[in-house]
Amino acid sequence: MNEHTLRELIESASPGAVLRIPMGFHRITSPIRIAGKKDLRLIGEDGAVFRGTVPLRRADFTQIANGVFSAPVPRRADGFFVGDRRYTMARYPKATDPNAPFGGYAADSVLPEKTKEWADPAGGYVHAMHRHLWGGFSYRIEGKKTDGTLILSGGWQNNRQMGMHEMYRFAEKEIATLGLERKFIRRELLGVTKNVAALPGYPQEAAGKVFNLTVILGAETYEIKADASEPVLVAIEKAGIPAPSRC
Repeated sequence: MNEHTLRELIESASPGAVLRIPMGFHRITSPIRIAGKKDLRLIGEDGAVFRGTVPLRRADFTQIANGVFSAPVPRRADGFFVGDRRYTMARYPKATDPNAPFGGYAADSVLPEKTKEWADPAGGYVHAMHRHLWGGFSYRIEGKKTDGTLILSGGWQNNRQMGMHEMYRFAEKEIATLGLERKFIRRELLGVTKNVAALPGYPQEAAGKVFNLTVILGAETYEIKADASEPVLVAIEKAGIPAPSRC
């Protein structure tokens, strides 16, 4: 069933009508309005799927650089799929570790030593955890200074304004490396990293070691063991100490 037929069928239905949608993919390029149609029911046969995606075919793409292809999209898009696999947009560093914060992070993602390599970062975004891991921030890149320092705006998502984390951050739009136009990406923090020793910036001399910690809580003093692969809070809780913490 093409979109015009589907839209006409739904929008012309009477209140209380029951519409059976045949199996197959039914592509919708704009909202179908059903206001005022009380008790309207849509029943899809097995395999009936509504999709709001824009199909792109091989012929739609043109090569704009070595290994880089571009295609016009008729409306704003939130993601890119090949088959059922979703691909991320251009970012630094690349998302290579699903167990790491943001899928991957780099302390130098906002440092002039790195950003001076980018020809035109304006329009990109920087995402970072709070300095003490109390949530996070997102900043829009407005441009950069002559020394490479990024000009940022935003960062209002967190009411604890103490700056971004020194390690857990990444920047979208790796223009100089990929030669692409403006790209965007959203990532979520998925908890404690499983293999922290494999992350950039981790002191390898500490990997696999167990440390002695002295924890002072009020009038009480505790001596506990802490594995280098786990957060201090986890070690404290494993020792049975009621550590005050909140998210």
